[in-house]
Amino acid sequence: MTIGLRLKLVDLRDGQLIWAIEHIWDPTDKTTERRIKNYFQLQLRAGYAPLNEQLATVSSLSFIKFVTYEVAGTI
Repeated sequence: MTIGLRLKLVDLRDGQLIWAIEHIWDPTDKTTERRIKNYFQLQLRAGYAPLNEQLATVSSLSFIKFVTYEVAGTI
């Protein structure tokens, strides 16, 4: 499961780019794995045992929530 996004926020009055993100989230990447682990430890409550952060690699909904959290953090 991999998600790629290219988002841009443009000021419609003058056409200036205000914010943009272009990224691919691959849960098999080691850096993404660490960020998923941090997300589960800091943002979500306990109760996901025995899967814990591995839930994001098997649940598309959990993975989408993680990606949404990361995108929202850049704004």
